[in-house]
Amino acid sequence: MATLLPPLEDLLGPLPTATGNGADLAIHESAANVHPYSAGDLAPTDGRIRVSEAFDDPAAIALPLARTWFGPASPIDSPWLREGLAAWVAYDVLGQPCPAPAPYPQAAPDHYGDPDLDGRWYMPSAATPQRGWDYWDWQHSTACGVVRDAADIIGPEAMSAVIAQLTNGPDEATVGAWVAALSAHEPPAGPSVADILAADFAAAGIDSPPAVIEPVALD
Repeated sequence: MATLLPPLEDLLGPLPTATGNGADLAIHESAANVHPYSAGDLAPTDGRIRVSEAFDDPAAIALPLARTWFGPASPIDSPWLREGLAAWVAYDVLGQPCPAPAPYPQAAPDHYGDPDLDGRWYMPSAATPQRGWDYWDWQHSTACGVVRDAADIIGPEAMSAVIAQLTNGPDEATVGAWVAALSAHEPPAGPSVADILAADFAAAGIDSPPAVIEPVALD
């Protein structure tokens, strides 16, 4: 964590102090068989990041650490956007790309309907079946890829400024506010941010760009 925290703070500002009980962040190894990139800790709120002892990928620590900036207290109102921003930051700090876009799981339509980030956001747990983790992989890779493509257009420094604008503003930050802030940093030539994001959502099989969504339990 000592090597990850400085570059994360360079991009996001000081580590938030509101970690539930106000304690310093600590990493706890767990024997549970959990997903490597959630570790049962999608948004740590008690000052502890739980990482399965079975995983040695730095992303298993970088992702929940980055999510500390995008927890329930974040003014960003969209769970998929909070996850996409946290994932992009974590992978950028690690010098890794976002995961390759995961296909929409074959079993998903029967259980979760058509591809949709707008109407549902599933939060996995240790008891989540494999089809649920496949759905989570699709959500995670899609959200990260959307933010990555936006950052590729405006640059990482501008994306950092956009994140600061959203997280430090007085009002709730919507997806529309994020796109508007991105558009202010667009280069004069080339495709617009809105066009690139629309293409990303279409490639993921999503009919319309996500707006405001609420998290629900994953079964």
